Amino acid sequence: MRVLVAGASGVLGRRIVQQLVARGHTVVGLVRSETAEATVRSLGGEPRTADLFDSEAVAQAADGCDTIIRAATAIPTKVRTGPADWAMNDRIRREGTRSLVAAATHVGARAFLQESVVWAVGTLDGKPFDEDAPPAGDPILASALDGERIAREAGSAHGFDALALRCGGFYSADSWHTRILAESIARGRPVLIGRQGPVWSFIHTDDA
Repeated sequence: MRVLVAGASGVLGRRIVQQLVARGHTVVGLVRSETAEATVRSLGGEPRTADLFDSEAVAQAADGCDTIIRAATAIPTKVRTGPADWAMNDRIRREGTRSLVAAATHVGARAFLQESVVWAVGTLDGKPFDEDAPPAGDPILASALDGERIAREAGSAHGFDALALRCGGFYSADSWHTRILAESIARGRPVLIGRQGPVWSFIHTDDA
């Protein structure tokens, strides 16, 4: 299998490249910098430089690929965030997904897989929910559902499988959110997550 991975040098993308290569697949990693290029190459992947929002360049990078994965994100590395902090991440989820599904269509890919988030659906009262739950209603998460819809509609129209993995929060030694929580605990600062009795779903990045 030949796989294009967008976001190949990120926390999740690095693991995707490494694990696919270990299983004998050929991986093309979409990158924007020399540092990212070196990272992908060190993991056994084939780096291809392209702007995610340049659909023509992405389609060229995807040539020969039968699967495309969007692991690209721009999650803010700060504790308190507002809509402006999420603007680039929203753009990746919407425009980036459009660019990638256009590439999937162009090269005749069989499957498109993208990272999404578990909090995009469900209620805000902490009750259990599944994948059929209605949208959570948080404006910051609207782009996650938009990205899922864009891929799903493209897959239906052009005959490829479009899948979304709604992951929980990542924890690993190289995850910013893990490090900031660990640093707070080490300094004796309280770590408060939501109101009393919240449940925060985590998944180790190796398992994602």
